[in-house]
Amino acid sequence: MSISISQKLRKTLTFVLWVLGSSGAVAMLLGRPHGDVQGLAYATTTEVSARVDGVLAEVLVDLHDRVTTDQLLATLDPGPLQARINTLEAELRALERSEAVDSRDRQRRFQTDLEDARRENVRRSASLKEEEAKLTVVEAELARERRLVDEGLRARAIAEDLERQAEVIRTRIAEERSRIATSELAVTNAQARVAASGGANQWQVIAARRRLSEVQQQLRNLELRSPMSGQVTELQAARGAPLRPGEPVLRVSPVATSVVHVWSDSRALQSVEVGDPVGVRQANGRRHLGVISSIGAERQLLPQQLWYRSGDQEWGYLIRVGLDEPLLTPGELVRVDLR
Repeated sequence: MSISISQKLRKTLTFVLWVLGSSGAVAMLLGRPHGDVQGLAYATTTEVSARVDGVLAEVLVDLHDRVTTDQLLATLDPGPLQARINTLEAELRALERSEAVDSRDRQRRFQTDLEDARRENVRRSASLKEEEAKLTVVEAELARERRLVDEGLRARAIAEDLERQAEVIRTRIAEERSRIATSELAVTNAQARVAASGGANQWQVIAARRRLSEVQQQLRNLELRSPMSGQVTELQAARGAPLRPGEPVLRVSPVATSVVHVWSDSRALQSVEVGDPVGVRQANGRRHLGVISSIGAERQLLPQQLWYRSGDQEWGYLIRVGLDEPLLTPGELVRVDLR
């Protein structure tokens, strides 16, 4: 009799365990609850990467350090570029000295030519005054001869000769005035050209400065600066590591965020829509009001920290929730009430 009771008890326990196990399996098959679900505070992180080939010389921050926008975070070895800059600077100084000497020589030659031109203009001006004085005398004599011819006291031959002399003098005066005007204009234009232009060395100096500026820009590319204010959340390269352009050195994330990502099954999508208010609760009990800003159209793999069982991949539809202010720590686990 006791044996029969024992056998029945064993059968009963086996059946209960089977039912409980089946219930758990059914629960797993039905998916996550679609009311109060776990979410993840989300923030876009930024990788700080090398912009040129080089060797990582120094990392100036540690993991979890707070950083500000444009803060210097790391540097690549400037050795090869610095040597090139030193060479270009020496070449530029030599060209600038040569250009200074050449410029002084050009100015000296120009001043000599300018003084010669001015002296020639002075001579021409004196000659012009002489010709103008001669014309005054000839015209006075011509006027007297014309009166004598009109009075019948003199033949026209003398007056005609004086007219020819006056015409020759007028021609010489006009030519001299034209030469003086042309010379003065040439002097003025030459002064403007000398002031605005340089010699051959000047263009060499300009080219050297451009080459130096280009290499200095490459040197600035060796500095890796923070694109945002936030916190260093990952160090991805160690000092001495060879880097290629685009290879990440570290990661910077915002210190706080107002975005929560929630993944749920298709049943939850039937009861929520964009614009719905939802409750967000932190582990410390603080509650916040959020609003659904978007709902994913396709299932995607959940972050591993949201899986019920480690090693069992889970999938769901992404629901993005936004708070009014950045009150959450990126990566923080929260509870979201979608009901």
